Amino acid sequence: MNNLPSEYSSWRDYISNIGNKIASIESSKNVLGITGLAIIASSIIGAIATGIIGNLIASTRLIEKMAKDSMLPSYLKKVDENNVPTNAILTVLAISIIIALLGLSAIDWIVDVANLSASIAYCYTSYIAFKIAKEENTYENIIDKELFLD
Repeated sequence: MNNLPSEYSSWRDYISNIGNKIASIESSKNVLGITGLAIIASSIIGAIATGIIGNLIASTRLIEKMAKDSMLPSYLKKVDENNVPTNAILTVLAISIIIALLGLSAIDWIVDVANLSASIAYCYTSYIAFKIAKEENTYENIIDKELFLD
């Protein structure tokens, strides 16, 4: 099945002239019409909503647990009768509103910093796990199993 629009002679020509349009959305619209557009739009909305909900749940639970471990202020560990961390949710909501008001460039900067921070945290955690395994003299078994050398 070729869903190349009729006004283009090749995919290279199509992609180079597509501008601000997204190729997968345009292709779905060309092949399936408005139904294809609705399918891909609902998929995108579902993916975004799932990401937002997952982030909200994970971040509020993380904040609650950090407050319980005295790493954050104690009012953030409060949960209601359904075990929902209400103060953590309100804190995440307030931070999200403030960031949204700062504009898109601030959000891009925060995402970049968060990605770099996550990479650094992952490397640090891996280093510490390896160091502990080495001190306990179990690192050789870990490496063998991870690299399938046994």
